[in-house]
Amino acid sequence: MRKALLGIGIGIGVLEILGTGFWLMNAIACGALASEIGTVSVFLVTGPLLVLPASILAFRAPGTAGMLLILGGLFSAVWHIGVVMSPYGMEQLFRSQPAFEAWMPLALVSLPMVVLGMGYSFLGLPE
Repeated sequence: MRKALLGIGIGIGVLEILGTGFWLMNAIACGALASEIGTVSVFLVTGPLLVLPASILAFRAPGTAGMLLILGGLFSAVWHIGVVMSPYGMEQLFRSQPAFEAWMPLALVSLPMVVLGMGYSFLGLPE
């Protein structure tokens, strides 16, 4: 189970980096990144770009990597809703038809990070 979870973590980390690169290329091509580079950079560094280094760390210290992923996932979710989507982040997330740009980063970045972090934390428990 340990090797499978570590392999899944590496796979998710690679997919997160590829997805980030694809998103950045599209944002630059559309000119949408110029005004939001600071807020988006914080989200990217604490979100998708943290998964692969944390998964590599999990080979030696799974408990530490798990806590890093859980904290990163929670921080990136709060940052996305509170800063990137401001001033109407919570409203866009919880209305009858939630905005795609409000829930998609949470579903693709924050939720997998927290779930993977819980798995790594479980691996880090003493036997």
